[in-house]
Amino acid sequence: ANDFAVDFSQFTEIDPIRTAAEAAPQDAAKQAALAAALLVSGDAEAAQQTAARAIQLETNQPVARFVSARLALMQRDGETADGHLRAIIAGGKDGYEIRLLLARSALGRQQNDAARRELEAATRIDAERAEAWQGLVELAGDDNDLKIRALTRLAGIDEHDRATNATLLELLVNARRWDDALTIGEMGTFVDPANA
Repeated sequence: ANDFAVDFSQFTEIDPIRTAAEAAPQDAAKQAALAAALLVSGDAEAAQQTAARAIQLETNQPVARFVSARLALMQRDGETADGHLRAIIAGGKDGYEIRLLLARSALGRQQNDAARRELEAATRIDAERAEAWQGLVELAGDDNDLKIRALTRLAGIDEHDRATNATLLELLVNARRWDDALTIGEMGTFVDPANA
């Protein structure tokens, strides 16, 4: 599955990364790595300049675009962030984190429908991670079918989450979906050995 993400823990040792980037000023990947390391070290301005240099060398350099998107979101510039994230996708990479950032950007601009589309895309990339499902529950509003679908997935991810199970059970009972309510009710019944 295509699940591009930047693991910033790889960029904590800035000195060797800087040395490699200085030795290869025309290498977009090494410049992008330096941009990520600068971001991790807290130097946002240098990170932005270095990411821009990497993007000049390679238009869709994914790490540089991701760093630039994170910096744009930090400055509450959702449109710029979207441009960088869409460039990553246009370059053939997509990922759960990219879709979450696109959703966060859309929410920042009160574009709930766009946020919902991005969260749904994130669930198609990785249905076993909870954050996108939680976002869909929050965005569902009066759409009980979406709430039930998202809560059902969350209950499957963490079957011992009492709050999720209780909310889902209430929705299923109100929708008169008795078989589903019975299944969720059984999932929510467990013995905690520490408190038995």
